[in-house]
Formats: sequence, structure tokens, C-alpha cells
Amino acid sequence: MKEVKRILKTEKKKDIPYSMYIDTHTHLHHRRFDKDRKQVLEQMEAVGIQAFLEVAMDLESNAVMREKLREAPIQVRFTAGVHPGAVEELPEKPDEVLQQIATYLKDENTVAVGEVGLDYCRADQAEIQAVQRVWFHRFIELARTEKLPLVLHIRDAHEDTLQILREHGSEHRGVVHCFQGSWAEAEQYMKLGLYIGLGGLITREDKELEEVVRKLPLERILLETDSPYVTPKPKKGRNTPANIPEIADRLADLRKTSVEEIMVVTTENAKRLFGM
Repeated sequence: MKEVKRILKTEKKKDIPYSMYIDTHTHLHHRRFDKDRKQVLEQMEAVGIQAFLEVAMDLESNAVMREKLREAPIQVRFTAGVHPGAVEELPEKPDEVLQQIATYLKDENTVAVGEVGLDYCRADQAEIQAVQRVWFHRFIELARTEKLPLVLHIRDAHEDTLQILREHGSEHRGVVHCFQGSWAEAEQYMKLGLYIGLGGLITREDKELEEVVRKLPLERILLETDSPYVTPKPKKGRNTPANIPEIADRLADLRKTSVEEIMVVTTENAKRLFGM
């Protein structure tokens, strides 16, 4: 916190606003950005985003996103992994899939395994949920082997997620992205060493989530947009990283603090976890 206070004190002496966002969860490789990706990246610079983490979805996206963003004008780092909603489509040879993912993890610009986890909202069949759990175990082991943090996608599956994480140890590195659980669940994730990712959901009417946001230690919060998804209200349509100031404003409002403090602390959190 001493470093935070020093930065804030320094910036107050300047005539320009201090802006240093890091968006820790984007999907700018998505086809919805194919027509204007360059302009979106320029908008990110304009609102003060200094870096972003581009997150893999299906297996193919691991290569696609690196190709589409190789000339990004601001710092981009990548994950490698497969979304739980896509693991059912993976080839039947898990060793080959894991080797392919591990190859991407050797790239110096790859800083995490993700997004991986459990999504029971999309998979209500026991057989599909079982497949997700098997792959979740594999990705956790891969992250531990490579000494990289996890980017977790968890929906309607907090109990199973916490149980599986504990089976692999009492300490983990990573973030529960787009968090939408209870305070008790948030506490359990933080006890395991995880950060909590907050995005557009905090701009919607959700009293339970608002209470969680107020209680969370700021030092355990990461900002994200999940673009092109989870557009912050009252905006509609495709989400972009340029909306991250709205998320920061809402977070500052809920916590009764300044946007400057939100920017500084969440950026330092992202640097600490991902080395960005």
C-alpha cells in the first residue's frame, strides 16, 4: 500500500489524469472483432489500457488469437487452455491435447493456463459434467507443472470446483474470472490463494454480488471486461475493453473509494499475478 500511496501522490501533481488499466480477460480474437479490431485496440489506448490478457476459448483459438493479435500496439499476454464448455469436443487423445497446450505455454508471452474450470450452467447432464471434471484435473496439474497461474471459468459449480482445487493442494495461483458467487465462496477461493475477477456483472442489479464486492480486499481484485461478452449496463451490444472505466467507476462507487485507487491497486494486482 505504500507504493499505491506514492503513485497517487505523484499523479496528483500532474495536469493529466492517471490512467493505467489492465484488462485481465478479453477475447479480441473473436470473429465479432474481425471488422474493426484495429480501431478497438486504438480505443483501448485512448482510455488508458496499458496491457491486456487474451484468453483462449476452444483448442483452435490458442493459435488463432496469437495470429490475430501479433501486431497489437499495446502489451498483450496470452493464456493457453480450453473453456469447460468446449472440452467435450476435444480429441479422444488427451496426451496429444495437453502436449499441444504445453507448447503454447512455453511461449514467453503466455502467462497462464485458461480459461479452464467447470460450467454446469451450460452442461446439465451428469456425463458432460464428469468430462469437465476430468479435464479440470488435467489442466490444474499442467498449471502446477509449468508453474503458471490459472484463469478459472466457474458457473453453478463452486462446490465441485473448491473440492477439486483442494485435492491438488491448499495453495493455488490464479483468478476466478467473472465471479458471481457468494461471500462464503469468495472467502474460500481467497484462502486458496486466488484472486477475484470483476467485470460487467457488477453494473447489474445483484444485491448479493454488491455485498461481496464491498467486502473483498481490494488487493485481491482484478478488473476485466470478458469482451465481447458481459457488456456493462446501461450499455448494450458488443462489449469492448474500452468499457473498463465504467467497471472501475462502479467498483469505486460500491466501495466508496476513488477511481484512482481502483486503477492503481488492480493494476498492481495484475502485474503481481501475471507478470504483466
